[in-house]
Amino acid sequence: MHNTNHEEIRQMFLRYDKDRSGYITRENIFYLFRQINLPLDNDLADAMTAECSTNDQGKINLYDFFMFLR
Repeated sequence: MHNTNHEEIRQMFLRYDKDRSGYITRENIFYLFRQINLPLDNDLADAMTAECSTNDQGKINLYDFFMFLR
């Protein structure tokens, strides 16, 4: 992946990591979908979080986010 893409993805991650915890949570995913006017139900949010996250806490770190978008 080109460095510019890395920086763009990092900036996107930071935009949705609202509390600057270093993670995107299920709640952040709901916010993201509302921002782009896409419907999201609980089951889809859970599935996306499980698919993206490499930890058992349901939180998506920057590495997980990179790998998901790769």
